[in-house]
Amino acid sequence: MEELRGAYEGAGFVGVETHVASGNVILESSARPSRDVVERIVVDRFGYTSEAFIRDSEEVKSILDRNPWSGPGRLVEVSLLEAVPDPIDAKELEATVTPPEALSVSGAEVFFLREGKGIATTHKEATTMRLLGMQTTRRGMATVKQIVERYLT
Repeated sequence: MEELRGAYEGAGFVGVETHVASGNVILESSARPSRDVVERIVVDRFGYTSEAFIRDSEEVKSILDRNPWSGPGRLVEVSLLEAVPDPIDAKELEATVTPPEALSVSGAEVFFLREGKGIATTHKEATTMRLLGMQTTRRGMATVKQIVERYLT
């Protein structure tokens, strides 16, 4: 994570932080960095491609507010999408989950309520990518909450 932070600082970004070993980079910027620029930093420094999912501080905070299943004992994950999906595709995706698990598309995020702590039983990230036709990355809501509390408040 130290090398990742150094790569962004070397590219001119300021206030760069990385959150544990999650691949999340938090930085200060007067304008939203372009996805191409952010992804190019990783290619140039590390030699491999990694998709970037860029959110400003208000968008990250809104993920916590939009969690449809907040509360103790709920294991919720959120997938960040490249863009807001087509509403028909979003409904098709929501229909792929089997209760007691649940899935909800909200903006450019997909919220997934898991049953238990093991492997997700009814929804795989590949399903989201296939049905919505875009890349995604999934994080636990606990990680999102930690980022908000540590870096965005």
